[in-house]
Amino acid sequence: MSRAVIETLIQRQLHQYNRYKSALQKAQPEQPKPERGPVVTISRMAGCNARDIAAALGERLGVQVWGRELVDQIASDAGLRRDVVALLDENLVSSVDAWVRGMLGRKLFMRDDYALTLARTIRTLAETGGAILVGRGAGFILGDQADLRIRLVASDRHRIENLQAWRELDPDAARESMHRTDAARAAFVRSYFQSEVDDPRNYDLVINSERHTLEAIVDACLRLLEARRRPLAGGSPDAPGTGPR
Repeated sequence: MSRAVIETLIQRQLHQYNRYKSALQKAQPEQPKPERGPVVTISRMAGCNARDIAAALGERLGVQVWGRELVDQIASDAGLRRDVVALLDENLVSSVDAWVRGMLGRKLFMRDDYALTLARTIRTLAETGGAILVGRGAGFILGDQADLRIRLVASDRHRIENLQAWRELDPDAARESMHRTDAARAAFVRSYFQSEVDDPRNYDLVINSERHTLEAIVDACLRLLEARRRPLAGGSPDAPGTGPR
């Protein structure tokens, strides 16, 4: 993707952030704060149709989708990183820096330049509110501060068929590409976050994209996001469904 396209997307995110900040400044003290867009992270096995799902969810939510290629290019380009940081005001920039130092202090990242710029890029995009972040360990970087962390899975057969159609590969090449991509993603998460990419405890929702339509997956995500905006019913540890199982 060209640098000009990424700059356009950054400007769109900046416009969204400024609209939210302006609405906050105009809000009266007794009125509730305007809602900012949700932050969703998507982890996926190769060939699970993540691009289409992310695009459809982004359209329904009215937020920008940031894929692995976009995040990588921003993290590797000093000029683009400056543009991303420019999205934030001084207080939020300080907050991002303090957060990254805290992450490093807990040794969740290797101490290298890429880990730092990756963390700052993803954190900055999340701070602006309203973003879908696909891949690059975004769910591990943001943790509970993401509104929804999704993991997409499917059978090998289904994923191979998708990769064949998408990349115009023969079955053997598609299978090899699937295994290579899955292994690289698992190694990335293991190396940078000392965790396992397929551990369901790292996600709010694990979806088999083979068994559900794109529309059903998007609807499920929207329902979970809406539920997070509502207070939990009961509020008591003895309320039905709230105890340990």
